[in-house]
Amino acid sequence: MTKVFTCFVQIRGPKNGDQGVTAEGAFTVEDGVLTLTDREGVPATDERGKRYTHKLCEGENPKVIAGRLTGELRTALRGIGPTQGFAGPIQYRDLKRV
Repeated sequence: MTKVFTCFVQIRGPKNGDQGVTAEGAFTVEDGVLTLTDREGVPATDERGKRYTHKLCEGENPKVIAGRLTGELRTALRGIGPTQGFAGPIQYRDLKRV
């Protein structure tokens, strides 16, 4: 069975008391090809069925490449902008007492 490695990528850095956001990625390397996977080693795909792979060149760091691909997959699954309704403070309307 192929060994599954993990990587972490910073999505948003810490700022003004916000701890920021990171994403965890999992990947395998077989015959010089890095493939994003889940923790069990099943290849990860986006909604269109695209697999995220990269043929490693000499001297490339697999964790760096996996981090980049993890960010790309996250963007493909979540979109570029914030998720509607879950991206910041809740805006309450003013309630008047009767």
